[in-house]
Amino acid sequence: MIGGSDLAGASGSRGVRVVSRALAIVLLLSVAAACARRTAPVTPPATPAYPQFPFPAVTDDLARTAGTLTTDHQRAWSLLQTGRADQAARDFERVLSRESTFYPAATGLGFSELAQKQADAALEHFDRALGHAPAYAPALLGRAETLLMLQRDGDALAAYEAALSADPGLTNVRQRIEVIRFRAVQADVAAAEQARQRGELPRARAYYQRAITASPESGFLYRDLAQVERELGELDRALAHVERAIALDPSDAVSYQVLGQLREQQGKRDAALAAYREAASLDPTLDVAPRIEALEARTEVERLPAAYQTIPGAVAIGRGDLAAMFGIRLAPVIERASQSSVLLTDTRRHWAESWILGVAQSGIMDVYGNHTFQPEARLTRGELATAASRVLALIGTSRPALAASWDRARQSFADMESSHLLYAEASRAVAAGIMRVREDGTFAPAETVSGSEAVAAVERLAQLAEEAGLTVNHE
Repeated sequence: MIGGSDLAGASGSRGVRVVSRALAIVLLLSVAAACARRTAPVTPPATPAYPQFPFPAVTDDLARTAGTLTTDHQRAWSLLQTGRADQAARDFERVLSRESTFYPAATGLGFSELAQKQADAALEHFDRALGHAPAYAPALLGRAETLLMLQRDGDALAAYEAALSADPGLTNVRQRIEVIRFRAVQADVAAAEQARQRGELPRARAYYQRAITASPESGFLYRDLAQVERELGELDRALAHVERAIALDPSDAVSYQVLGQLREQQGKRDAALAAYREAASLDPTLDVAPRIEALEARTEVERLPAAYQTIPGAVAIGRGDLAAMFGIRLAPVIERASQSSVLLTDTRRHWAESWILGVAQSGIMDVYGNHTFQPEARLTRGELATAASRVLALIGTSRPALAASWDRARQSFADMESSHLLYAEASRAVAAGIMRVREDGTFAPAETVSGSEAVAAVERLAQLAEEAGLTVNHE
């Protein structure tokens, strides 16, 4: 027979066991519920919030030891692509708290920070991932995007190139690389031009060299570098660079212009002419015609008789010398004069025969009554004034107002009255700036003319002719 107290004890023990089992079941259910809430799947969005961010894939080797980290990593990425970057960041941090070397999650955390415009924090996470996997393409790409946000274009370019090297399938990265390169080149070119304008040629050269490093196939960079080096006096380096520019872009007229300038500085006239002519053929609007004309005229002058070359340094020149200067320098102007037949008996063997005949036929210079020109006779200031006055009359047909002002000017000479036979010619020549009065106030019409004086007079006539719109020959 069992007593009451025994029954009570047995009943109490069974009650305790029942309650304990119930509590255990409740606890298990609570834990299961909590786990279910933490690992609830996130449906990937139909349209990713950040399609430019590549998924930080878990490699096969890493997946074998990652366990549930891979699933949690994928869930955090889905959160990010639904636009919940802050929640995604917390989930990536939880993954990393369980395994700090799980670099795909560090990369995902970097993208989460980048989505929130937290560039410094994002860079730290990408660098952390790359510390474990230096060639991990998603982290390299994320680092490049972050550096670009930080306006560190040079570092961004290197990171993009590293990402492309790690994963050649990142085709859109190629375009970004080209854009960055273009921006970098633009910035360097602008800086180079500003430095050149300030006269800081070595600095300008450094900018162009850096631009060439970024864009080695851009011909215009070599051309502009060549111009800087030409100004620095480094002709050989400049020549090498402009030739490289032409090799890269044979249609660039400015490169040929620079080549012409360099060849001209080297004294290689034929090569300079060839370069200038090529520049003109490629771009008729390019301002190279004056250089072509000048070089052609210089070439023509060098083909002239040796006697012509000695005129500028002569103490006194002859009548034939002035005729040659007029005929060579002012031929288009003199041809405007009426031509008449003349008979000359003493110029057949003179080196300036053809030019003497031209100025004689135009009436610019007089023939003596015995049909002689006397080319070796010393030229006087009076004769120069007479010939210059006649050329001024030809120029005046295009500028009548200017010609009238020369005629109205009544110059005062200590040795010539207004009634003098040569006064009008002398006054006109002085008024037009062709000749000067002597220091003592005389004109001295009977004095001889030096070579330098004659050259100055002819050059002034040529200048006035050009200002009147007339063509002249350039030496």
